[in-house]
Formats: sequence, C-alpha cells, structure tokens
Amino acid sequence: MPLPVKHNFKFKYDHESLTNVLIEHLYNLKDSSSVSPFRLFVYPSALCNDSCRYCSDGARAGSEISDGFLKYDPARDFFEDKKHIDKLVNDIKDLEVRDIHLFGGGEPFFYKENMFYFLERLKETDVFIRIITNANNLVARDVDYIVKNGLISSLNISFNTDSEEAAGKLYANSARHTHSLEVLETIASCKQRYDTDFPKINIMCILLNTNYNRIPEILELVGRHKPEFFSLQPLRCGPVNPKDFVLSCKQEEVFRRQIPQIEEKLKEFKLNSNLAEFKSELPADNQDSLRNSSVWVPELKNKHGLTLRCYLPLVTLAISYNGSIPYCFFKNNHRYRYNYFELNSLKEFIRSREYAGWMDNFTNSNLPEFCADCNFCSFYEFESIKERFEYFKRAG
Repeated sequence: MPLPVKHNFKFKYDHESLTNVLIEHLYNLKDSSSVSPFRLFVYPSALCNDSCRYCSDGARAGSEISDGFLKYDPARDFFEDKKHIDKLVNDIKDLEVRDIHLFGGGEPFFYKENMFYFLERLKETDVFIRIITNANNLVARDVDYIVKNGLISSLNISFNTDSEEAAGKLYANSARHTHSLEVLETIASCKQRYDTDFPKINIMCILLNTNYNRIPEILELVGRHKPEFFSLQPLRCGPVNPKDFVLSCKQEEVFRRQIPQIEEKLKEFKLNSNLAEFKSELPADNQDSLRNSSVWVPELKNKHGLTLRCYLPLVTLAISYNGSIPYCFFKNNHRYRYNYFELNSLKEFIRSREYAGWMDNFTNSNLPEFCADCNFCSFYEFESIKERFEYFKRAG
C-alpha cells in the first residue's frame, strides 16, 4: 500500500501555489528587502552515463574537462558524498526553500543510491522537487518506489528521438530511445496503481537538425503516456557547444511550417507546451532566431516601482557539482568566492556582504556587464510572472 500523502503540504504537490508565492514575493519586493533563495538549482554530479553528441556540458564518465571552471575533481563531486547531501538537506529545511531543481551537466541519478537517500530525507518536507534526467539509470523498481512514496513532484525526461535509428545518431546507446518509452509507460502504470498524479511528467525535447521535422512523431510516442508538459528547446550554442546539430535557415522554415500540425498533436493529447515561443515571425536569414534561441530583454515593474530587468537571482540560487556557487546558473564561469563544501551552512553565505551586494544589482537594475549577452531566461515563466503582475496592478 502507498504511504499516505500529507494533506498539509502546500507546495510539494501544487506547482500553482508555488508559482503564486514566488510571483507575490517579486511583486512586493523593495530595494531594501533582504533576499533569501526561494528556489535552489542543484547540480548533483558532473558525471553523466551518456555521451550525447550535441552536448559538451559537465564531465562524462571516464573523461576529463580542461576548462578551469568546469574542471572535474572526483573527490569533490556533490552527491558522491552523503556529508554534502546531509548539509544540503539541513539548509533546505532551515531556509525553508520551497522549490528544488536537480539537473546540470551530469545525470542526477548517476549516484542513484545517494539520490534516493536525498529524496528520502526530504520526504516529510514541504518542498517541490523537480528532477531533469535522461532516465538511463531508472528501472521499473525505482519508478515504483518513487511513485508509491511520492518522492518527486515533477520528473522532466529528455526525449529527442522518434526511433532507435535516430537515437543512434545522438547517444552512446540507441536503446535509450526504447528505454525512455518504457520508463514513461511504467510511470503511467504506477500512477494508476497507486491512484496518484505524481510525479508530474514533463518531456524536454531539444530542437536539432536530426528531429526538426519529426516533432509530431515524437509527440505521438510520448503523448500516450500522459505527460503534463512538452517543452521544446532550441540548442543552446555557447563557446564550447558543438554546432553540428544546429538548424539551418531552410530547416528552420520547415519546422515553422509544421507548427500547426504540432499544435494539433498537443491538442489531441491535451498537452501544455511552450510552443508559443517559436511562433514569432522572424526573417529566415536572421541568425539570432531558433539557432541562438529567442532574443528579448525581460523587464518587470513591481508594486514598489522596482524595475526588475532580471528576476532570477532574486529567487534562485545555484550550487554546482564542485561546490562552487555561480552568480548566475547560466554563467558558471562567474562565481562567488565562497564554496559550498567549505561553508558551515547556506545561511552563513546569504548573510555575507558579497551575496547582499550582488542582490543589490538586481533590485536596482544595475546588471553586471557579463549579463549583456544572456538569452537564457525562461520565456514561459517570465510571461506568467508578467501576466500576474498586470493582474495585481488591475486589482489594486
């Protein structure tokens, strides 16, 4: 029999309540407000159990990284050590963090036993837990245990292929395609068995030149397993990312012509999606279109007249797999002087002058120079916040 779900949880199984509190916090923020992380982005490991050919993040198992800020030290891999996990759990409870995202250049379930240890320790804590995974390390027994005990709020599964043949062009093992479908089927079966809606399933699909014309077929495969959201993402092309899988202008045009068909598939499976991000009319020769993600400057004005040109650091703190704490989770090469593994607690860190000074940049709209070329904002989340701000203003 499943363990009873605690009905006094406000956030663990209710993403809408979580979002509402986050938005209200931003709307009521003053320039003198003290800031504490509402959300943690945690990179549990640098190691991955796959070698996706479109990705050069993190350190794949058995390989080394030369870039200084990504350099992998096996003695300092976050979730390899339960001592670090225990400290993180204590910090989450102490600071009343309400939202945790586990992802990064490595695979969160690389240290599967320790990941389950972490999830178990937070089972009685009201925190929304989202894990982004390739699902390679998950087997039917793991899925049953996760669903039965309500350990995860949302499971985001990377799925980019319509066949094993296509998977063979992207992954170390083409069987990943079939395995991911089996995991999705097992999740759906277990949720029915235990009469629960959790974990919510999000499918994360990267738009590549191997699948740009196969999105309806991918939706046909995953839609039958009742995911909640289909997130379509452009390939992020940084200085170290491979360019071999970026769409050409002609391929981008083909993809855009397929959008009505994709919308029909989403409607058929009652799937929410961020597809609207891709519907903006951009010239075919615009080099900053799908191939470099959407380009826009986010700006929010709250109740107290604060102009928030970037809201993410005001609610989110990231901890990398090597203990470093980046100023921004999309700019890992710019970091605080503190290392999480050397701190007594996160409370010690957020009380520091360095953290408070960095937050002042964002309550005063003085974005640092390295923010100028950033396109990594979540358009879907930003639009939700902007819409809610407008509602608050109309409501007085």
